[in-house]
Amino acid sequence: MSLDSGTAKNRCFAIDDHRGSDDTDQVDRLTKRQRWARSLSRTFRLLVLLLVVALTIVSTTLLDRGDQIFLLKIFLVLFLSVLPGWLFLQFISVKGTGLYDEYVLNLYRLRIDDTTNLPKPPPSSTYWSEWDEVVPKDLVDDAVARNIYLKKFEAAYGRGTVPESRRRRRRDDNQRIGRDRKLSERIGADAFSPIILATALFTVGWTIVVQPELARDLNIFVTLPLSGLPELPQEALRFGFLGAYAFILQNMVRRYFQMDLRNHAYVSAIARVILVAALIVAIHPIWAWTGAAEEVELAFAFFLGFFPEMGFRLLRHQLSSFVRSDETMDERYPLRDLDGLNVWCQARLMEEGIEDMQNLTTANLVDLMLYTRMPVGRIADWIDQAFLYLRVGGGVEGVETDRAKLRRLGIRTATDLIDACEAGRRHDRDFYDPFLRVLNADPSEPSAIEGLRRALEGEVNLWHIREWKKHKWLKPRRMPSNGRAKAEPVTVSVDVS
Repeated sequence: MSLDSGTAKNRCFAIDDHRGSDDTDQVDRLTKRQRWARSLSRTFRLLVLLLVVALTIVSTTLLDRGDQIFLLKIFLVLFLSVLPGWLFLQFISVKGTGLYDEYVLNLYRLRIDDTTNLPKPPPSSTYWSEWDEVVPKDLVDDAVARNIYLKKFEAAYGRGTVPESRRRRRRDDNQRIGRDRKLSERIGADAFSPIILATALFTVGWTIVVQPELARDLNIFVTLPLSGLPELPQEALRFGFLGAYAFILQNMVRRYFQMDLRNHAYVSAIARVILVAALIVAIHPIWAWTGAAEEVELAFAFFLGFFPEMGFRLLRHQLSSFVRSDETMDERYPLRDLDGLNVWCQARLMEEGIEDMQNLTTANLVDLMLYTRMPVGRIADWIDQAFLYLRVGGGVEGVETDRAKLRRLGIRTATDLIDACEAGRRHDRDFYDPFLRVLNADPSEPSAIEGLRRALEGEVNLWHIREWKKHKWLKPRRMPSNGRAKAEPVTVSVDVS
């Protein structure tokens, strides 16, 4: 009986070994097939590139002058119209795990929530041991995959960007992340319709600007009588579209390299082109009324493509004598006053509904970090500045402002002011006592600095910024044999002599 059972076990082991060898052979065949497909794809791309070069050489040498200009116009319309959409397709194909892991690590560094409510961190990070200890060992994978912060990331960048290993409770990190998914599925997950609409709009715009002979001689409404009103400023509209397209393309290239190119950028691009065209049509009668040269209107139309708000200011200035209002439209705390915030970053924040410093200080840090894809340290610094600027006045013209007084002392953010108060109160009373009165016009009044410090301590977002600046995740670590990272013990020596 024992002999039979032993023989049966040996047969089972033989079958398992045979299956294992079959699986290995199948993996090897798949690997060879994938290598062959990749080499074939590289060869095909090279042939397409050579074909484009050959056609370009033939078209520029064998055709006459008129045909060369026509082909150049057609090429410009096709290339400049498809380029923004091609950037999105390229962006979809290169998104990977690093984008999600960076997002999760920033959640831990900002201490956005309790560890039990945060997503699973990368097993190689210093936060793995903390998450592994507080999360139940028997937690099902579905509960890990339903994390709200993980779902927010999937809604913004698609399911294919989150590796399957981040959806499981166990530590394994060797699962494939879905890079071989079909491009159609990834496009569908990211809503491709805004890219199609934007490409169609760019095609119409560049056709109007370049005017290929085929499009210029095409008369669709031959039998349809038109009134001719309103009279559209055709040249100004062309220059306005050029300015808007230049801004859109530069913005998309920047967002491509910052891993922030989503379909919302194309919705914003469509809105910008339409807004600029409407402003040019509305402002055109003003130029005719003032008698300014046509060249000035064309240059202003191109400038309007970059800064549409200038069109609103011009309309308001010209209509101020006819329409009076007690309400001011000027921004009290504009974003442009923040250090390091340029026109590109301001336009990006505007897309997320952040129009001034008050919107910035009360923004959702998770959404701001997830949707803008700007460096978290930069966002934290802007919010830190905004908290101080909302409470420190700009002063009177010709007099040193309160901000300038604080900057002269090395204080440019809210956390700088809080840290200076805490350090001065504990270690340097000679600095702290005069510092409390530096913003006081009347020395008998309560300290303005102390009032600022107490007001800032109650801000929730500022608390997260202070946690970010503590850099606790940079503590030295040692890796024991069990694979869990532990903090190095701190030895304190006390002299009792």
